[in-house]
Amino acid sequence: MQFMKTMKHKNTLRGSLVLLAAILFLPVDSPAQTVRIRRNAPVRIESDIPREPYRYAPELYADRQNLTITLINLPGANTPRSVWEVSYKVYFLSEGAHDRAVKNVAAGASNPRAADFPEKLLLAEGRFKRSSLNTLSKRTHVSAAIPLKSRVPDKERTKFSYIMTDYTVSITDAALGKTTKRSGILMARPFDTEGARAVPRRAMYVNFFVTPQGDFYFSQLPQSSAVALWK
Repeated sequence: MQFMKTMKHKNTLRGSLVLLAAILFLPVDSPAQTVRIRRNAPVRIESDIPREPYRYAPELYADRQNLTITLINLPGANTPRSVWEVSYKVYFLSEGAHDRAVKNVAAGASNPRAADFPEKLLLAEGRFKRSSLNTLSKRTHVSAAIPLKSRVPDKERTKFSYIMTDYTVSITDAALGKTTKRSGILMARPFDTEGARAVPRRAMYVNFFVTPQGDFYFSQLPQSSAVALWK
């Protein structure tokens, strides 16, 4: 069975995530998957949940969250000397801190960094390095039980705050003879959606994908929902 996967987003300071590519790939345990990238018109994936600025919503804050980081595809996954290395930090960013930071950024800026948000609150951090990459499980890292609700001051538990993942990734593909290095941030709301209903978010995702041509893509969508969301 094949799955459709969205793999590249553009983030802006206002938290808009834009789909830039859809990828079709083979069963997830294939060590080096053949892919076909189909360019599409941008598709917004902002939730249809009504915007309610600064609405107090502590019920939408999970006690803990998991962060799953996956290198979904690597042409040289079976090749010795292929290496995957990631460092990451997870922050909480209140609505107020976000809005104040936006006012201090030059007009037109669309590639923000964690340093642009000085009032962020660190929730977790880590790093890992993998050189055995021949199965998807070996290309998956889970940081479990990241505390959220207990770390966020009660008055800042508003609906449209952010959870920010700041990442730096280095991928050496020995088959392609190429090293790719990227860094950036991914922004998510503290809530997820079930239909038109907002529910506490309990899982976050960072996915990386290297094509046979060496192109690099990233996503923060859960694999299981890709077909439903982007069919």
